[in-house]
Amino acid sequence: MTQYLLGDLSEDEKLRLEEQFFTDDEAFEQLQALEDELRYDYARGGLSGEQRRHFEQRFLSLPGEPQRIALAQAVLETVSNANLPKAPERMGVVEEKPNFFQSFAAFFGLQSSGLQLGLAAASLLLLLGGSWLLYQTVRLRGQVQQLEVARADQEQQRIQLEQQANDQRTRGDQLNAQLEAERRQRTELEQELARQKAEASRANEVTTSTSATLLSFLLTPGLSRDIDSTKRLTIPADVAQVRLQLKLKRPGGYQSYQAVLQTLDGAELWQRNLSRANQTATVTLPTRLVPPGDYVLVLKGKNANGQWEEVDEYHFNTVH
Repeated sequence: MTQYLLGDLSEDEKLRLEEQFFTDDEAFEQLQALEDELRYDYARGGLSGEQRRHFEQRFLSLPGEPQRIALAQAVLETVSNANLPKAPERMGVVEEKPNFFQSFAAFFGLQSSGLQLGLAAASLLLLLGGSWLLYQTVRLRGQVQQLEVARADQEQQRIQLEQQANDQRTRGDQLNAQLEAERRQRTELEQELARQKAEASRANEVTTSTSATLLSFLLTPGLSRDIDSTKRLTIPADVAQVRLQLKLKRPGGYQSYQAVLQTLDGAELWQRNLSRANQTATVTLPTRLVPPGDYVLVLKGKNANGQWEEVDEYHFNTVH
């Protein structure tokens, strides 16, 4: 235990002893008693040089420890300065230093071995009682720390639950706003589809006698590839060109545009650079490029870095 107190054990040995102190009250009390004995040995110079160095490194930096050492030194000085009978000095004989209990007994004039034994027993009881109280204090302090940790955990859980509830409310508000925006967009698309159907109906009624007839259609971006909802372009056999008016989601967002005609498989059929557009961009195609089938017209815009980036897609199919 002395090596443990002076920090002269390996980590494995320290862990083994500490586990014993936590589980064995008697061992813990012995440790406390030995710690007090070390203080008095240090105060009266009873430690070796190496032990003294280890003691100073381990104990003197602890809060309140210098005061305990000073108290031990004061007690020893008081005992040594008491009016005790001095033995005659003898040449060549080294006087053995009395231990703490012998000095304490001499201070009170307890020369009787019975009284000395009683005093030693009483001192031991006081030491054991103090050690027990210290142990109980440490144990209660540990329980208080555990309760504080549990309370902190509960507080953290409460904060997390409140944060989750706030996040869910925020998410709910965002979803409601998104649903409202989608409802408005759906209404606009339905109105646009109705207008396009009306235009297509009027266009189907137009008859021409020349192969140079130009037919115009309005395409809205983002329509599904589903056959039932894809814009259908009915092109008479005598029409040589079709004009596609592309409605823009963000008018004026780019300086210039590029239109790329593709199949549904992504094969590129045709492309053309377009000038800056306002509400719509206009593309004119020869009808020979769009035989009956499904197509995608990809609209790209040139950003501030001079790079082309995809803006919108327009899905349609043709019927001749």
